Amino acid sequence: GKTIGTIWNFTTGGSPIPPMPPLSSGEVEEQSIPEILTDTALKGPTITNCIFIDNLAEEGGGIYTQQSNPVLNNCTFRGNGAFDGGGMFTEGSNQILVNCTFSENSTKRGGGLFGEDSNTTLVNCEFSENSSHFGGGVFNWYDSNTTLTDCIFSDNSASLGGGMMIE
Repeated sequence: GKTIGTIWNFTTGGSPIPPMPPLSSGEVEEQSIPEILTDTALKGPTITNCIFIDNLAEEGGGIYTQQSNPVLNNCTFRGNGAFDGGGMFTEGSNQILVNCTFSENSTKRGGGLFGEDSNTTLVNCEFSENSSHFGGGVFNWYDSNTTLTDCIFSDNSASLGGGMMIE
């Protein structure tokens, strides 16, 4: 695998998915279910300069947050896939994303980002070439609020809401 993160030394790539290491080891091998970031010990982490590439999950191909308050700085989500939230899935969370890029992610709802009962602040983020049936770039669902500042949506595709869908 290849180390891609600077906070917890995330590792991706390689052949079969190994068993999850203990949380205290600080290293996560290629994950098919990235829910480790919602562990109580990591509530509200800051994740900086990390790259999430070619991951798969039922929800949140790149990352899944639940009832947490993460801050993501300068992160890339590319080529991830899921049923909901190709790049990122948030549920009951309040996250801030600054200078993050979501590209070439795919899903049924929310190609780049899916928010459920969440508050998301996006600053200087880019959503490009994501695909989904609903909300190519972003899908806001069930009491979700998204604040956008200086963001770019380009070349995303969906049946409804190529850039963003609010339901």
